[in-house]
Amino acid sequence: MTSGGSIAFSFKSLTEYSSGKVLSNWTRLNIHYRDTSDVGGDGTSIGWKVMVRASAATIQSDGAAPDLPLSSIQIKPTSTIPGVSITNITLTATDQNIIEGGDPGALPVTGEIVITYECGTPPAPPLLGRQPDYYFVDLIFTLVEVNP
Repeated sequence: MTSGGSIAFSFKSLTEYSSGKVLSNWTRLNIHYRDTSDVGGDGTSIGWKVMVRASAATIQSDGAAPDLPLSSIQIKPTSTIPGVSITNITLTATDQNIIEGGDPGALPVTGEIVITYECGTPPAPPLLGRQPDYYFVDLIFTLVEVNP
């Protein structure tokens, strides 16, 4: 991760509570992948993917407020890596693919993934009427090889 490791949504107006908040191009991940399943040559993988999940089942309250549903957060990636499939997701506690790339052969894959986060924006439930508090959840990003 080169930037945007801490994601903080600070809602300061009625408009932000009712229509949500967007943190554009907030997190930047540098990716370097090489299929090393066959030492010295092209391995057996058929591609690679980056997945993300929440570390908990809810966005947890630091105080006495009820937790928020993970569905309050949308994740929208972009990438400088050519030929990848990109998927916007609603956050869950289960790994979800956000970027998928094919088999690069013996060559490495390098590039950047840039992530925009949205909280309380449609189709997510609005935050208007939720109790003010400090809410938190960790996000776990994983780069994995795809095997046949």
